[in-house]
Amino acid sequence: MLDVFHGDFGESIIYNRSVVSLIASRLIVSLKLSMAALFFSLIISIPIAILAGTHQGKFIDFFAMAFAVLGQSMPTVWLGILNILFFSVVLGVLPAFGYEGMASLILPAMTLGYPFAAVVTRMGRSGMIDVLREDYITATIAKGIPRHTVYLKYAFKNAMIPIVTLVGLQIGHFLGGAVVCETMFGMPGIGQLLNLSVGNRD
Repeated sequence: MLDVFHGDFGESIIYNRSVVSLIASRLIVSLKLSMAALFFSLIISIPIAILAGTHQGKFIDFFAMAFAVLGQSMPTVWLGILNILFFSVVLGVLPAFGYEGMASLILPAMTLGYPFAAVVTRMGRSGMIDVLREDYITATIAKGIPRHTVYLKYAFKNAMIPIVTLVGLQIGHFLGGAVVCETMFGMPGIGQLLNLSVGNRD
């Protein structure tokens, strides 16, 4: 236990290397996957949340809610299988297995990032609706400032404050949730290393 507290986790009986060096060699792949998943989730969810919040009760609002419900209810394994079937088998545009550059990050990032995108969509939509009801927004619109400027410059900044906090917490969740994703897509990250080590009783 003293060695553990000093950063010495012993040696792997399968790889004949120190555990710390094994984790370090795999960590970069997991970090890349986590960053890609975070980028995917934000680039998709924030525009949907803004549109849903500013068009409450319209088609884009119902679409955003359906997008959020599906994302929060669909298991990661099932989502990964669907992504592989559609993008790799049917369309043949993305690799389904292995790690050979940025293209191989897309499917795992979509699989890992979609549930968080659903959370951001719901929170962003609720935040936009709440902010747009504030008096200062009504006053700003009354001054004749274009609505899209009001939405992006004033409402969006205040609506996204809770999401910024959530993003910081989500990085650790991505690293922890990568076990299933990395194993499914054959990515040599710490998630796959954990799975192999448990299987080998290492």
